[in-house]
Amino acid sequence: MIIAMDNDDRAILLDYLVEITAQRDAEILEITLLMTIVECFDIKKACLCMIHFDTREIYRIREAADGLAVRECEDDEIRDLNDTLGPSLRQASDNHKIETIESNDDTILIYPLFIMNINTGFILIYQRRNGRVDVQLMMSFLKVYSNYVTLLVDSQRDSLTGLMNRKTFDDKILGVIDFKRKMESGLFPGDQKRRETEIRDDFWLGIFDIDDFKSINDRYGHLYGDEVLILLGRMMRDNFRTTDIMIRYGGEEFIVIIRAINENEAFFVFDRFRSMLENHRFSRIGQITVSIGLKQILKGDPPTVIVGHADQALYYAKNAGKNRVCVYEQLIRDGLLKDEISEGEIHYF
Repeated sequence: MIIAMDNDDRAILLDYLVEITAQRDAEILEITLLMTIVECFDIKKACLCMIHFDTREIYRIREAADGLAVRECEDDEIRDLNDTLGPSLRQASDNHKIETIESNDDTILIYPLFIMNINTGFILIYQRRNGRVDVQLMMSFLKVYSNYVTLLVDSQRDSLTGLMNRKTFDDKILGVIDFKRKMESGLFPGDQKRRETEIRDDFWLGIFDIDDFKSINDRYGHLYGDEVLILLGRMMRDNFRTTDIMIRYGGEEFIVIIRAINENEAFFVFDRFRSMLENHRFSRIGQITVSIGLKQILKGDPPTVIVGHADQALYYAKNAGKNRVCVYEQLIRDGLLKDEISEGEIHYF
């Protein structure tokens, strides 16, 4: 059965819209969306599924059910959903329209979420078989959400490379530091096994720039320099995971934040990217290389210290011959750098 909302319900929905469009933090925005759907419409549960760009497989699910807090779904739940709804998800993505599936006691609405014309995920609405839902109003609400996220993402993107821009960096790294603190402190709900797995993952920040980029601009012109930056942005998206944070920090300087089990794995990820770039031939320009400074993100370090340490490793890589990855912690262990950096005061050696 489908019914329209009364005036009081519409007023509540408008209040939620105001709250949603006041958010800029992605996690809070997603949680607010799911809470709004569940609380304003008579549904069983709602899921926000994020997908890999290339395979269109779900890699993360946030779920909200009536009377329960928003939660992150487990890996086995994600696999099950990919197996059961995979074809329907791809059909909704290809057709750019809502798909409806009848499953057991539920009717599932699949809403493909497009951000800047790219299918980034799906919103799944689990209706009760005899539920009372104003589907048209719900779809209009989801379109407003999609349009807002598109505007938000566009304001956070670098116009040339399509990566995140400099002004988003502080929010992103502070979010990583806070996430690590909460995981280690046990502030996130979930079973102990999963929490221990999360804690074993470390966060690493790599800062790099293109070696001798000024000579490219001087020799070939800024249009060719811009083309190199555009292609580098594409290669970063192809090489790193969709869950990694990729930022154009300024000019020809970039930052990537990844999750890795240990220092060796983090080094491998960045050195693989460095090697791939070294072996790529750019039209007319030929070969370009990058130097990379790598630093572990610790919950007690402010962003200025983390970036400062990574910068020290980057400058060491430049001075040591370029086209290499240098890890700050390894340089400290080898006595090649001194650990003498404090917040607001960066010293290079």
